[in-house]
Amino acid sequence: FLTEHQQWANVSGTKGYLHVRDFVLPFYGAEVGFEVSNSVFAIDGCDFNMEDHTRRIAVAEYSNNAGNAQEVNLFRRFSEIVLSGQRDAHWPRIALLTQQVMDACLQSARNGGATIPFSAE
Repeated sequence: FLTEHQQWANVSGTKGYLHVRDFVLPFYGAEVGFEVSNSVFAIDGCDFNMEDHTRRIAVAEYSNNAGNAQEVNLFRRFSEIVLSGQRDAHWPRIALLTQQVMDACLQSARNGGATIPFSAE
């Protein structure tokens, strides 16, 4: 991170983008959320309109240190799995997919923003 307090993430696709304004450290508050935008370039005869079709998705939960915060639930679930002595096949897959997405982002960055094929299979 080269600039202080700029911790957002934009993920662009062919039909829109995802914007998370507090990607690394969530802002303090009783809600966490993100925006998804699928803008439409509408043509009607000689009228050309760029329409903003942004949706905000939010969850009513405190962002940090609260009993229902995401990072608290992460450690709670991890502890439950460890104490049970059983493996949970879900989390190794999620970890692998997350790493593959991060590797694709890095590969794209190292190649001038090139599109990197990705399959979640």
